[in-house]
Amino acid sequence: MMKKTILMLTALVSTTVALAQQPSNITGTTDPAKVKRVGLFKVLNGRLKEIATSTPDALGRFAFRFTPEYEGLYSLGSGNAQNQQGLFRFYFKGNENLNLKLTQNDYELTGKNSPENETLYVWDKQAKTFHDKGTTPGGISTYVDFFPEVEQFKGKLDGIKKSVKTGNPNFDKFFPELVDYDFAYYAISYLYMPRSAHPSKEEMSDFYTQFNADRYLTTELLKFPYGDRFMSNMIYRKLDLSNKPTFDQQVAAIGPDILKGQYVLQRLEGARSYSDFQEMNEKYKKYFTLPEQIERSKVVEARLVETKTGVPAFQFNYPDINGKKTSLADLKGKVVLIGMWATWCGPCRA
Repeated sequence: MMKKTILMLTALVSTTVALAQQPSNITGTTDPAKVKRVGLFKVLNGRLKEIATSTPDALGRFAFRFTPEYEGLYSLGSGNAQNQQGLFRFYFKGNENLNLKLTQNDYELTGKNSPENETLYVWDKQAKTFHDKGTTPGGISTYVDFFPEVEQFKGKLDGIKKSVKTGNPNFDKFFPELVDYDFAYYAISYLYMPRSAHPSKEEMSDFYTQFNADRYLTTELLKFPYGDRFMSNMIYRKLDLSNKPTFDQQVAAIGPDILKGQYVLQRLEGARSYSDFQEMNEKYKKYFTLPEQIERSKVVEARLVETKTGVPAFQFNYPDINGKKTSLADLKGKVVLIGMWATWCGPCRA
């Protein structure tokens, strides 16, 4: 009996691996006058990384054939990994077809598609207005109309989560989680978008006053395209920004070390000097446990190493005021003061 069970498990694992290694096909149309390029992105630890691009032809047709690295969410569209506007997520496990019509602000499934992507499509349609209000800067929406919509929509979530049976146990288990995270992300993001009016603490609806950021500050964030940005918003909800919390306090507000590493790397990638990098890296590198986190840290270090004290200066050549070519090597042994300015800078020219 034990041998039979082991054989069955082995067969199941082999089937899953084989399925994940099979290619998936994406076939779509768009308006070539408005969409010049379509990108395909994988989710890498709560961020997006582009893996392929397709240029629509004169008829607006584009296509991809790729082998999913993992079973889960991928993003597709005319947007980019930074602001993610114009990107839409789909579920791939291998050996499926995605057929769609794409615009700059929306998508429509066409033809035959997988049960997983049909389910995502229904959810995206249900949440579209809510999504657009929550993640788009400006607009005519204010908290006066949005907060009641949050409370009304919240009451529908349980029914939406229970209605899904695609036949894929992995997706069916993941979908309720996705609905919860999507809803919270749209609702919380709304607070940090530029608006014509912002609510006071007393005007917050129940969802916001009862919001528990730790419920979402988990490693599950790494599965979502918006994981990093949602994490930042939740830290802002946990801490009173009017008290100007230090960066140490912000990091301490995060539970899992992996997420601490993600948050620190956001700041680290904005370092302007090698000394800034060194100070932060030495303090927080214990949180860089994922291979990709370690690699991101190395990339920042390589970019800033030339700003390190004691590193040989850039060997430049320039014409002096008399037109004579002078190089840094010609000034060896002398104290050299370099003034940096730009021809487009009026005060500099003056």
